[in-house]
Amino acid sequence: MHFDQQDIENTPAEQYSHEEKLFTGVALNIAIDHSIFTEDIPSPTDMKLSVCATEEDMIQFQELESMVKAITKDRLQSDN
Repeated sequence: MHFDQQDIENTPAEQYSHEEKLFTGVALNIAIDHSIFTEDIPSPTDMKLSVCATEEDMIQFQELESMVKAITKDRLQSDN
């Protein structure tokens, strides 16, 4: 059996039924009508940059981690 470029390009299109293609078209039209897809891309200057954690943040994260580990440990022990 021999495959050429056209076979490769047509294969994905053949994998979907006519109903699936229609449904996709309707779904995309609804999304476009409701402005799901937007052309407005924020510029990098408008985007918030992440900030480094402070020492206080690190202490809070460690406390939260300990709480999660304790809860998880208790839950794992009760499951046995």
